[in-house]
Amino acid sequence: MYFGHGDKDALIVPAGLLRKKVVLADEVNLTGTPDRIVIAVACWSSDGLGKAATDKIHSVPVQSYLGWLDEVSWPEEWPDPIGDAVVEGLSPLFNGQTVADCRRELESRLDDAHDTYRTQGQNHMAPDRVPFGKMCALYWRHRMDVQGDDRASI
Repeated sequence: MYFGHGDKDALIVPAGLLRKKVVLADEVNLTGTPDRIVIAVACWSSDGLGKAATDKIHSVPVQSYLGWLDEVSWPEEWPDPIGDAVVEGLSPLFNGQTVADCRRELESRLDDAHDTYRTQGQNHMAPDRVPFGKMCALYWRHRMDVQGDDRASI
């Protein structure tokens, strides 16, 4: 389970003023352990890395990889609906259900986050920011991706 920054080919600590980009995980160090499930809540985390880590060319590929195919964002002034959706949406996996069940729950919770921004957003953010919150929740939902075997469970 990873919550952080991602590139198409790695999970990273981004470059900063006084540091170079640091690669935390890539296809080399994600593969090699049988039955591994990777959940990477990070921008671009499934676009290249998810595909590469589950590719059968590795002697022991990652069994399943859930990540995102693009940037993911949220309103800084009220990130809670999306944050809650992600945390609650991961619960099926920790309760012995499959990655597919986890994906469905994440989709449902992100729909709920959209509705929360729609119905309560004006209480937490400027009215012109409410559509941004709704769009972020839907974008997270529609750019989620699973590579490998979605029937995998822990």
